[in-house]
Amino acid sequence: MEIGINLFSVNQALNEDYFKTLERVAECGYRNVELIATNKYGARFGDSIPLPALKKKLAELGLNPIAAHEGIMPGVNLNEIDWDFIIKYNYELGINRIVIPILRIDTIHDTLTTADQLNKIGIRCRENGIQLYIHNHALEFKKADDTTLFHLLVENTDPSNLKVELDLVWVTRGGSEPVAVLEWLGERCDMIHQRDLKKHITYPINIFDELTEADKGQTYQDLHMKYRRPDLFVDLGTGSFDFEHVYQKIKQLGYVKYAFVESDGERADKFRSIANDLNYLKQYI
Repeated sequence: MEIGINLFSVNQALNEDYFKTLERVAECGYRNVELIATNKYGARFGDSIPLPALKKKLAELGLNPIAAHEGIMPGVNLNEIDWDFIIKYNYELGINRIVIPILRIDTIHDTLTTADQLNKIGIRCRENGIQLYIHNHALEFKKADDTTLFHLLVENTDPSNLKVELDLVWVTRGGSEPVAVLEWLGERCDMIHQRDLKKHITYPINIFDELTEADKGQTYQDLHMKYRRPDLFVDLGTGSFDFEHVYQKIKQLGYVKYAFVESDGERADKFRSIANDLNYLKQYI
């Protein structure tokens, strides 16, 4: 298992100076990075940064582009995305893992429709040397009969077409237990996201215990932004996440290859924060 960083952790700095931000990430000690495709305005970074220049810069800094988050803008259907372009772009950049960072599923019908779309996209990716993944948040763990939408989605996709990059703290916020979900996923989960949840939260950890009557008519996107609360997240090791127990189990399971730091929210010094995160996580890898 190796440590990496998802570049959303330094999203604000990326928007100001992309290459300088990569330099500072490397200075913090990171060697594996997970790229994010779009800036804060929803435009692709690749529209202003030539692919050859980015590839050269990553190589100069010794940064390995392990995966890329290719986002879905609100209101855009999975089938409306130019997957041929995205697959070709990432393959030429040397990336063989594409992660869909957010799935807006609210009902069983949504989930089954999305599963069918992901199967088809996953086949296109696989035929071109790339593995497709999804990244979870909390709301995918909404109860559906005797299961959750997350479990339903995974069960209705082919393991060869879709893997899971499991965000451990978002699993907790969804009312599930990270180790149990990791065990259930098995080798379909070889990448994880790691953040830490601050101590002494004054409202329920389980996001579904927080939802109000007015929330019932809200969309996934509205609910996610309402309950995301970046102030919930703190530097690794300073919050409530049980690193010792979870990582002992992860190492026993043996199939997680990359643990990506995702530093959400503001910090006084974001680069010092992510350097601290790296050093802390090294204790458990």
